[in-house]
Amino acid sequence: MTIRILFIAAISILFSVRSEAQSFHELGSQRTESLFSTIVEELSEINKNTLPHETKELRKKLGEMRDFLDIFASIYPKKSKNLDGDAWELLREDLDVGYEDLGAFKDLFDIQNTSVDEVKYPKKETEKRLAKVLKWTASFLDNERQEAYVNLLSNVREGKFYKRAQEQQSRFYWGGSGIEADPSLSGIDNLARLAQALLQNASHDYPEALLVNDLTELHESEVFHDFRKRVRSFAKVLRLFPQLVPTQSKLRADIAILEELVSLYGDLNDKIVKFGIEKDEDDLDEIREQISTLQKSLVEWQKLKKIDLVLKRLIPAFER
Repeated sequence: MTIRILFIAAISILFSVRSEAQSFHELGSQRTESLFSTIVEELSEINKNTLPHETKELRKKLGEMRDFLDIFASIYPKKSKNLDGDAWELLREDLDVGYEDLGAFKDLFDIQNTSVDEVKYPKKETEKRLAKVLKWTASFLDNERQEAYVNLLSNVREGKFYKRAQEQQSRFYWGGSGIEADPSLSGIDNLARLAQALLQNASHDYPEALLVNDLTELHESEVFHDFRKRVRSFAKVLRLFPQLVPTQSKLRADIAILEELVSLYGDLNDKIVKFGIEKDEDDLDEIREQISTLQKSLVEWQKLKKIDLVLKRLIPAFER
């Protein structure tokens, strides 16, 4: 048994060393092509009989593909076969549209808060939203466009970085970080710098996010959503690349708190989305009250967990 434990420990150390040595390009390209192929395969199965709840996992994959493109924006060339303009930006925008259309379709299930067996979809609205999904899917799966996207993803060249303006990129990754990937650093070190920048921005937004009065008013709730998305992006980076934080690290307790925070903010955001869809005035009043109750509870939970200190403790841990 002792020999087996030592063997497993040795393998873990070797994997950790290998992960530390991998370049930014290796980390970025090792999963994107296979993920893209899976998305294309699953999109080809969508048809006029597809139901909203059946698209949930596919939409997650689109979101993950978009995250990879955001995190590794600088390794992808600006030109690709059959496309005019920045190929990375075009694919990113294409995924955005699909993510939103699938989200609107899937919401028809989520807002009912019921099981798959008991859900009842409004025929007219379901057909309307599915039509948008099918239209986007046909465009995305166009042969020339597919060839261009595959060419883009397969044309990563080790050591070659492409500069993109901050405003071109997601402000919840490099676009809002104020920094760029550093060619002189390993892949993990670059991801650590990004994680730190996300924590710094979240820490800056946190006090104001606590003071939002009415989350049903868009002009008031922007900082709430900015904070939510920055912490969520931090959690995503760690989920996609767990080697950033060793399993036995003391940081794990604080990271677990932030993961719970992301989940609680997500629950509250689901109610906000439902409020934006609902048309019945009586139901709107009820949802507004639910949002207010959840928000007050979340504020108290954050104070109890000392989220401000959690963020401040984690920031220096990702210094590179």
